[in-house]
Amino acid sequence: MLDRHAIIKVPNTPQPVIIDDAVALLYSNSARRVGCGVFGDTHSKIRRAFCARERQWSMAPPRRARIEISCDTCGSTFLVTEARLKRPKPPRFCSLACRDNGLINPALRVDVTCAECGIMFTKRSDHLHEKNYCSQSCFAAARRVEGAKWRDPKQIKTYMRSYLEKQRDRHNKRNREWAEVNRDKKLAIQKKYRDSNKHKISQTGRARRVPGDFTAEQWEAIKARYNFTCLSCGRQEPTISLEADHIVPLAKGGPHTASNIQPLCRSCNASKSTKTIDFRAAEDTL
Repeated sequence: MLDRHAIIKVPNTPQPVIIDDAVALLYSNSARRVGCGVFGDTHSKIRRAFCARERQWSMAPPRRARIEISCDTCGSTFLVTEARLKRPKPPRFCSLACRDNGLINPALRVDVTCAECGIMFTKRSDHLHEKNYCSQSCFAAARRVEGAKWRDPKQIKTYMRSYLEKQRDRHNKRNREWAEVNRDKKLAIQKKYRDSNKHKISQTGRARRVPGDFTAEQWEAIKARYNFTCLSCGRQEPTISLEADHIVPLAKGGPHTASNIQPLCRSCNASKSTKTIDFRAAEDTL
């Protein structure tokens, strides 16, 4: 039987551990399923074993002897058991990296030139082709056909437009189902679009119907030309939000072009209403 307190060496602990009968019983319950539990320092030649059947400590057999051999690739030494040396293919390498490097036969490697980029690289002689490539990117670049219709942006755009026209009902149904399930996400996307496209949204329906070539890029250039300042009150962004005002109102036949646009804040644009007032200096007139 066990003493009230037993001193054992537990693996991976530098100091001996004192256990009592309760802890020993716990070890015995776990050892009953797997046999005898062995406790001891991994570097010690003397270890103690607890037998579940006899309920007592005994000397454990020493670890299997290991033999020191050298790696065929790097020359460093490592330990293996005698049983491994008796295998049909005994260990020769200390790591996977050394194994990969050691299995390469230099006699089978030749220097070739990449047919795409011209870089010299080594390749197995039994893997040579009429054209050899150093990487997958060079192989893909060599297969790319210049002037192919599917690399023409206009051709791709035309194809996608025709595809959407043929599949419009299916896409609309799928979009409606997605919008019903993701209502919050849809509202967030719409808000983000409104915040980043205020100029497009601010154009009235009449401005959209009036022919003209005024673009968002021209509007940004006009604002930058006048230092993002309202030409009526002199306030600047971001204190105010500038709007594209038509000097000659569209209701009176004014064109929707950059030459008929001036930056005004919301209040000044509302005060101007349908009057024809040009706040630009004579030398600044486009």
